[in-house]
Amino acid sequence: MSIISIFAISIYTYIKTEDAKRKNEIKYFSIGIVLFLLAFSWGNIIGSFTDNWTLAQAGLIGMPIFFGFLAYITVKFKTFNIKILGVQVLVFALGFLVLSMSFVRRIQNVRIIIFFTLAFVIVLGYQLIKSVKKEIKQR
Repeated sequence: MSIISIFAISIYTYIKTEDAKRKNEIKYFSIGIVLFLLAFSWGNIIGSFTDNWTLAQAGLIGMPIFFGFLAYITVKFKTFNIKILGVQVLVFALGFLVLSMSFVRRIQNVRIIIFFTLAFVIVLGYQLIKSVKKEIKQR
């Protein structure tokens, strides 16, 4: 049902869009996600019916296909703004790493410092993302 819904929404959006560049973006993204979901779901269906989960791992080949389509539309059509995406990923990773330090069991007092550091990183990260968006908008 999900694959059919995504396919239908993609066709509707493709027909509704007038810009040729945007149509190509929609086409490549839709093909990539539908192929990924088909490969992944068929791998699970095959594994369920045959109890051969080694064969079902072939369904994972859909993920590199999807990433290939995603990388193509990102480079070719500049669909996603790489600068803002890179900053967001880095800030998220930094926050995640600081938060993960709080799960160290033996150092109790470090947790207080970590939570203050995490709050500081979140505030600065938000300001950084906001300033990068502003810079991109001004260009």
